[in-house]
Amino acid sequence: MDRNLKFVIKHYRDGMFEINKSRADLNARIGKVNAGASPSYRARRWVLSMSMCAAIALFAVISVYYVRLNSWSEYTASDETVRYVLPDSSVVVLAPGSELRLQKRKNIRHMEMSGKIFFNVAHDSAHPFTISVSRGLPVTVLGTRFQVDQSDSLTRVDVLDGKVSFGRMALTKGMSASYRPGTGLQEMTSGDVLNPMAWATGSFVYEESSLDDVIKDLESFYHVRINVSESVDGKRLTGTFPTADMASVLEIIGMACDVRLTI
Repeated sequence: MDRNLKFVIKHYRDGMFEINKSRADLNARIGKVNAGASPSYRARRWVLSMSMCAAIALFAVISVYYVRLNSWSEYTASDETVRYVLPDSSVVVLAPGSELRLQKRKNIRHMEMSGKIFFNVAHDSAHPFTISVSRGLPVTVLGTRFQVDQSDSLTRVDVLDGKVSFGRMALTKGMSASYRPGTGLQEMTSGDVLNPMAWATGSFVYEESSLDDVIKDLESFYHVRINVSESVDGKRLTGTFPTADMASVLEIIGMACDVRLTI
């Protein structure tokens, strides 16, 4: 038999290892020490204890605040267009490969993004809707519909309606602007792209647009080459058309402008 085990068997007595009794003895000894301590010593211990408690409470509050300050909700679109409704009832539509991060702070509508996103912002004049884009250049709105298309080399903002502040530039309905490192912020012509947000809104909108520009717009959207049966010089188009059925769109526009459009 092991020597240590023999020692325990020889010297063990009932009640020798009672935990409750040992704790009580320890507390009694601590009480005697405190009872014999001077009042100033006990006061210092009390102040020290309260200071430690206050420090712990302050650390906890700061930690919670820091976590909330740096807490974000993430919205992504991988292989297809995705629509989300944000906590403030604003609607965002993300193109494939896009990401949106919304800061979780009460009464703060701030976000960061990459890719191409269409925004339909719920109006709230007291709490502007801000987006950080290229190199911290801000996009700020109160309530409007617009799009931000961001890449490593270019950031473009298109406004469908309302008013958008892009850096120091104010954009209103139908206006567009771009920012490129090295060239800065530039306003773009309205005829550059007639319906840059059609992928998100699901419709083409034309107001006295030349048929030549309309055809270029359709070719860009559907990624096709459109053939025209005759000259389109002088022909203009006004109307709204759904994007879902290309064949129907070409047929209706062709009939309205008295031409035949084919691919």
